[in-house]
This record gives sequence, C-alpha cells and structure tokens, in this order.
Amino acid sequence: MRLVLRHMYLVLVLFVPAATAAGNDVPYNKVEQVFLADLEGAKSQKQRLHVLKQLTEDFIERHPERALPLAEELLEKTKHQKQQRAKSYLKMGQALYYLDKNLEALPYFLEAKKYAVDENKTDDFFLANIYYYEGVAESYAGDYIKAKRAQEKALHYASKRDDDELIAFILYELAYSEYGLDEFESGIEHSLQAYEIDVQRNDSSAIYADLNLLANVYNDKKQPDQAIEYFLESEKYISKTSPYYLENQITFHSNLGNTYLKKYEETKSEVYLEKAEKEINTGLVLAKRLSYKY
Repeated sequence: MRLVLRHMYLVLVLFVPAATAAGNDVPYNKVEQVFLADLEGAKSQKQRLHVLKQLTEDFIERHPERALPLAEELLEKTKHQKQQRAKSYLKMGQALYYLDKNLEALPYFLEAKKYAVDENKTDDFFLANIYYYEGVAESYAGDYIKAKRAQEKALHYASKRDDDELIAFILYELAYSEYGLDEFESGIEHSLQAYEIDVQRNDSSAIYADLNLLANVYNDKKQPDQAIEYFLESEKYISKTSPYYLENQITFHSNLGNTYLKKYEETKSEVYLEKAEKEINTGLVLAKRLSYKY
C-alpha cells in the first residue's frame, strides 16, 4: 500500500474541479480490467469477496470515486467477520480520504483502530497505516493533540519495520501536528529527519514537500531570510513533481513573493507575484479546456 501524497502547508485551490473530472476518466490498467471481469463473473459470495478486497485495494488511489462503492460493499460483507473488519474500515476510510472527504473518513479510521486492537492485530505496517491516516485526518479536523498522539503511535510501529518511506511520511505529519501546537523546535527536528530520509531515497516530490513546509514554518516564526533559503532550495525539485508541477510552481512564486514583501523588498516581490499571476491564468485556461473535454 503506497501512502497518500503529503498535504502542503499552504494550498492554492485553482482548478481542482477540472482535475477531479479528469481523474474520473483515468483508464483502467490491465490488472484492473482483469479484476473487474472477475468481479462480474464471480460465481459465489466467497469469490466475490476475494475480488472485492483486491479491487478496492487497487482502486483506492487511482480511482477513489470508483473504490468507494466497492469499499461500502466490502464493509457490509465483512461486518460479521472478526478478522476482516479492521481492514474493511481502513479501506472505507481511505476511499473517502482520497476523495478529500477527510472528516467523513476519520470515524472509519477510528473504527479500524478499535477493531485492530480488539482483534490483536500484530502486523506493524497495517497498524502504522491506521494510526498514520487517523493522524492526518485529525490534523485536517484541527485536533493537533490527537494528531500528534496518533503519529507517534504510527512511528512506533513503522520503526519496527525499518521502512524508510513510511517513516518519512509519518515524520512529516508528526512535524505538521507539532507546528499546529506551536512546538516549533521538535517540529523542525522531525521535518529535518524526514528531509534527510527523503534525500537518501531520492524522492523529489517528498523533498519539495519537506522544504516547502520548513519554509512556511519559518515564515510563521517571522524569520523570512530562513524561509527564503528553504523556498529557493525547493525550487530545484519542482520540475520533478509531476503531475502537480504547475500548482507547485504557482505556490512557490506566490510564497516567495509574499515573503519578500514581508522584508519590504517590493521589487523582488513584484517579480515573483507577477509570475504566479501568469501561471494562475495558464491554469485557468487549462481548467477551461479540461471542463470542455470532460
């Protein structure tokens, strides 16, 4: 299971509706086509349940809107199967989460945790994922105390697996919750730990997210020089963050322009804000084209 892309500290909502419409028409790959055929041809409830598990897992990130009804059916069919309930609740929560319905997803993550504890689950990766998603959803809900507590539990289980990708994601979210609690020193420490792991993994999108978060935190601390340093460092990774290149480029120019404005360097600020404005107009044109297409 690959983890969800990290959310940004500052998000510019520009053409999400058009992008979402485009996502609805993402073609099925060959594996998904086989699963769909197997689901249609299932001759027993046991066989259908097996395919449902596989198909829901595969669809959650690429086709969350299609995964949701499958996850609902899976949850209904496993509600009396003690060993399957935790996983079914997690999948239901993930389907909602990938549809950006984070508050709706939270109760399912909590139920997944409850059943995982009741069922004495020992899969550290599974437990780490439950607590990770719970923590991210709690952050969206604004409860940073619960978010931090969940991410600390996630880190506990992830550390047993020595899974660098999972650990880096959790450290990023742990830092995010700590910033929400004004615990800047520990937040920065965890952000830098995530950054170091992501550099070793050569994950450009994750490195960009780490640097962008650090820059915005230093902005909040009224340290614009340090913020600019991190923003400029993040620039070299933007071109490798497809398919979010344009959004990240706009965010970069907008954030940098506003940071220079805080330093009363109006000429530099104007240069970057004008770039952001041009890119926003480009995005709106693309959104219009996509809306006609879909």
